[in-house]
Amino acid sequence: MNNHGKNAFFQRAFRIANQFLPVLFWVTLILGFEEPGIAILTILSAIIHEGGHIAFLKFKKRSNSELRGVISGFRIHPGAMLTYHEELMLYLSGPLANLCAALLFSFFKGEAADLLRTLNVATAVSNLFPVEGYDGYGILHSILEKKSPVGLGIRLLDALSSGIVFSFCILSIYFIDRFGCGYWIFAVFFIS
Repeated sequence: MNNHGKNAFFQRAFRIANQFLPVLFWVTLILGFEEPGIAILTILSAIIHEGGHIAFLKFKKRSNSELRGVISGFRIHPGAMLTYHEELMLYLSGPLANLCAALLFSFFKGEAADLLRTLNVATAVSNLFPVEGYDGYGILHSILEKKSPVGLGIRLLDALSSGIVFSFCILSIYFIDRFGCGYWIFAVFFIS
């Protein structure tokens, strides 16, 4: 392999590693705050969520779409412009995948099935919060962008998003040392 080939190989390896470092951060964070069984099911719920987004893009035959890991989670780049309805469905497909999974797990008995059902519902609902980077923010942003061309609605949405994050930061300071496992999300909001 010549120098050009080695450089290309290392650049590609660095890009791949760069995408998995945020994932490693989240896995480490979840395992640090949760019992291992709960952490694994939480990660599975997140995979189901992101799988819903990817399944929608595959259904729409967007083969050039890309999933990137970032410190706040995953970002999906559809590769081409989406129509207004496609954009809304892309944002809804993750929470819908979680709700479908929760419905599926309602047919199973046991503690793990109950926990996985609860985690999927929690993942779906929490991703519908109007916080920047979440699906709910994307849905409202798309709607307001179309309905409010002046941008007032988007500025109000940004203020609401900041207010929610600030409130969760305050709650995180209050709750982080008062509860045992199950409240690692407050640490995430505090870090953010």
